Amino acid sequence: MHVSFTDYALLRMHQRDILEEEVRAILDSPPSRHKSRRDGRNEARGRLRRKHLLVVYVRRDAGVEVLNAMWED
Repeated sequence: MHVSFTDYALLRMHQRDILEEEVRAILDSPPSRHKSRRDGRNEARGRLRRKHLLVVYVRRDAGVEVLNAMWED
């Protein structure tokens, strides 16, 4: 699957020490949980580095576009 990142997502990921590979792992990983939101966005959650990572994305014709990513407690 093709994964692209908005400039905002890349900025916030850098600030939060989240790697693109980690986001891709959550999006591709079967143990991750995906959920659709009412605003048309989607969420994927998974566990990495002993933390939970939340990825917010939208589906596009060519794949997915990551809007944001953050660590959860």
